[in-house]
Amino acid sequence: MATYVNIINCADDVQNTGVTQCPYKPDVFSGVILVPDGEDDLTKAQVAAISATLNAKIANNNKSLRAFPINFFQGVELKNTEATTRESTFGNVTKLRQGKYGMNWEYEDGGTNMQKQLYSFDGKAGSYKAYLIDAKNNGLAVVSKDGVTVRGFTLDQINVPNIMFATGAEALLLHFELIFKNSDEFNKYLSFIPFPDDADVQDLAGLTPIDMVVDTELAATTAGTLNLKFISGGIDLYDNYSGAIDTASLYTFTNAQTGEAITVTSVTAVPATKSFAVLLDVLDADYPAVGGRVKAYFGDVSDIATAGMVGFGEAIAYSTRIA
Repeated sequence: MATYVNIINCADDVQNTGVTQCPYKPDVFSGVILVPDGEDDLTKAQVAAISATLNAKIANNNKSLRAFPINFFQGVELKNTEATTRESTFGNVTKLRQGKYGMNWEYEDGGTNMQKQLYSFDGKAGSYKAYLIDAKNNGLAVVSKDGVTVRGFTLDQINVPNIMFATGAEALLLHFELIFKNSDEFNKYLSFIPFPDDADVQDLAGLTPIDMVVDTELAATTAGTLNLKFISGGIDLYDNYSGAIDTASLYTFTNAQTGEAITVTSVTAVPATKSFAVLLDVLDADYPAVGGRVKAYFGDVSDIATAGMVGFGEAIAYSTRIA
């Protein structure tokens, strides 16, 4: 098997059984990075610059190509299943298939807001693969068959169970569960990508979500106006980011019925209400009639970061023209 210095892979075809000094002994998997299932394997060059590779994936403008790190777990329960066997009438036992690996993590940080975010992945195992975060060894457990390129573990199920509410005897607990499809990926092809000394795998963080809220619905006089507020996790973003949010180029407005773009004339911060007054061009052919709706998009992620809001995601809101 080919090997590469940036991947620790101790597998081979048939193993001798003397104890060897494989340099990777997995510790607790304290986090997960979900990556799009359809993406190609990470190349030799991408693995060599793994920290930069993952940060670029996390902040990808295209959500369908984005990586989603989840690394705040506080405990884990193994959900492995037993191998399935068959015993013949003569007493011979045949193993029909290997058991599967599964892990159920528990967490408290983020509360119901984090439950809402994670629940968006519930049942979508076919859309993602998973890298496993090994914080103690400061790196990622991955799958590599050739010791050069790597990919995530194939998933059979993503399950986000209902919240276990506090009872007085037990604290509130939330859970995130993965069942893995192919046990060979662990038994034969489990590999490890160590992070460089100047990077910490635990620093990988997903984009912070933004709620863009319509404070005053769309109206039209000489110009089309509506007011927007920006909130993240219940915290108003005006005080810290008003100078970035009032950047008109960050906004895209479309007619919700036709999908056609509407010209944004200006975006102005309004200190009295900690909101942002958006003026749209009422002469634009796609400006809606009374009762029509517009879709507001705040982004892309790279543009938001350039404006000074590093680590935040995009946002979407709808407004109905009331006058």
